[in-house]
Formats: sequence, structure tokens, C-alpha cells
Amino acid sequence: MAKVPLLTVLFLLTSAHYAIGDTVELPKTGQTLCYDVAGNVISCAGTGQDGETQTGLAWPAARFTDNLNGTVSDNLTGLIWLKNGVCPDLQGTGGYNWTGALTSAQGLHSGLCGLTDGSASGDWRLPNASEMISLVDLSKAYPSLSTGHPFSNVHGQVFWTSTTYPLYSHNAETFSIGNGCLRADVKDQLRSVWPVRGTSTKIARTGQTTCWDASGAVMACAGSGQDGDKLAGLPWPSPRFVDNGNGSIVDLLTHLVWLKNSNCFGQRDTQDQAVADAKTLASGACGLTDGSAQGDWRLPNRNEMRSLVSFEATDGGVWLNSQGFTNTVYSYFWTSDSYPFGIDQSWFPSSGNPAL
Repeated sequence: MAKVPLLTVLFLLTSAHYAIGDTVELPKTGQTLCYDVAGNVISCAGTGQDGETQTGLAWPAARFTDNLNGTVSDNLTGLIWLKNGVCPDLQGTGGYNWTGALTSAQGLHSGLCGLTDGSASGDWRLPNASEMISLVDLSKAYPSLSTGHPFSNVHGQVFWTSTTYPLYSHNAETFSIGNGCLRADVKDQLRSVWPVRGTSTKIARTGQTTCWDASGAVMACAGSGQDGDKLAGLPWPSPRFVDNGNGSIVDLLTHLVWLKNSNCFGQRDTQDQAVADAKTLASGACGLTDGSAQGDWRLPNRNEMRSLVSFEATDGGVWLNSQGFTNTVYSYFWTSDSYPFGIDQSWFPSSGNPAL
């Protein structure tokens, strides 16, 4: 059983295609197995879990390449990461606070941390929340990286991202490599610095455009190295969401089609119940007049659910309602994934909390 007893269900349509502007093709999560409510591995056939559907862009056969110059290329996203996740040249004494981490990452250059790549100060930066979470292989834990990854000194670490937690802006998002989760930490805490460089068309921007200082006050972004300064990732279309007028909403960033009414089926105790609801959803139910048939809709995976998050919004549910969805406020939603840290749980991103 999931530790949160009642979760609502947000469905998406399996096969809808739009061709408006640049889009992000969300990658697979890495999860290939399926589990019962007790966490036992079961046959995936007919479960509707992510291990069965495996929706998303396929990973390259070699996810990471050691460039033999102190850097590692992610062949899925195109980003270049420092090979040494906890290089002493960047960490200060026991890590840096958030402001120090931003400065430290931007000061990295060839000659430090085993780098022989010719990079200069300013080429590197602290990754934003979406870039950091893109590393996760959802089938793995401790660390949540693909088997055979070439990184060193990452196990057991918690890393700063450049993304502020907007609800409490004296906090910033951090990433735990063990369980592959983001969490909000007060900006004066000491955490590790793992820089990245390059750009990716496979990762969208987080939505964050504001910058805040360590006390949570709004500040100018220029030169800060924060998420709102770098704006790394594919820009969002405007408008981002379009109401199809038939009970569904299309996201023009991902081309996914979502059920407009996020609480049509009410709260569900188990992932199995949520999957069953998805299988029966069709035109004529939940305000749908789209001609969809049973089997067209499914439970979203973790990457798909996370794609709805705006890290500029202090309340994700209120923000989604402002984009045309209904009943998203103060709700948790089932996904089709299981949590590798505790397989008897499913991912349940909160619409009111962007720290997924």
C-alpha cells in the first residue's frame, strides 16, 4: 500500500499528435519491471504500469560516455557533466551553501577537478532541477544511475540545483543521488556541487524566471547563475496548454493530451485501482466528447507527470487550474511507476508542491 492513502487520478491520452512549434519528447524512465502492492515483481502484461508501457524516447545503448578529459557526456540529453561528482576544488569545507555553490560551479575551468577539456570559467554552471533529475534511472537506487555509469564520488551525495523552491524562496531544490528525488533545503545548508555545461533540446525549461537571494528576497538575475538567469532548456510555447473543448487539454510543449478534470474518478487507495480507471475511460465519461475509446487513455509515468510542473508557481495546483485544468488544487496524483527505494510505493507527485 502507498503511504499516502488516497490519491486522485490524472490521465493522459496515448495517441494524439500535434505539430505546433518545438516540442520535448520525454524519455523513458528506465523502469522495466512491474510490481504488486507488496512490492513483489510480477508479470507486466495487462498491468498498465510503466514497466509494461515503457512510454517515451528510447535511451541510447550507451547512456553515458567517459570523454577521458574529466567530463562525461549524457548521450540521451547531450549535456556534459563533471566526472567527479564531489571534486575537492569545488566543495569548500564539507560542501557549500547555495550561493557559494552557484559561484563555485561557474568558476570551474580546465585544470581543476582533473579537467583537460579546455573549458573556461563561465562555461560551467549549477544544473537546474530538470537537468539534475534527467540523470535518473528509475529502475535503480543507491545510486539512481544506470548500471556501469562512469561517474565517481557520487554515491550518497546530495547536490544543489540552481532552482529555487518558489513556495519558500529561502529554500532551493536539492537532489539526492540515492533515491533520485528532489527536495527543498534551506539555502544556508552545506551541500555538494556537481556542475554541468552545454545545452539540451531534450529537456524543457523549468518555468522559473525569477531569482531570489539566500534570504528569499527577489533579486536581479543577471550573472547570478541561478535557474532564472541561465534559463537552460527548451523554451515553453505560449500558450503552453490549449483546451480542446472536448474534455481534454493538449500540452503544446510535450504534445501529450490530458484529461481536463483531474478528479473525475475521485480518490483511489491503490495504483491498481487508478490503472483500472484509466483502462475504462472513454468518450462519454468525465466530460469527454473526443471520440476516444476504452484503452486509449493510461496512467502517466513519472516523467510525464513531472512535465506539468512549473517551478515558478508557488502552488502547482492553482497554477494548473489557471491553465485550464479543473480540480487540481491540493491533490496528489498516481503515476504508473513504482518507487525503487521502496517498491511497495508508487510515485505520487503533489500538484501543490513542485518538489517532485
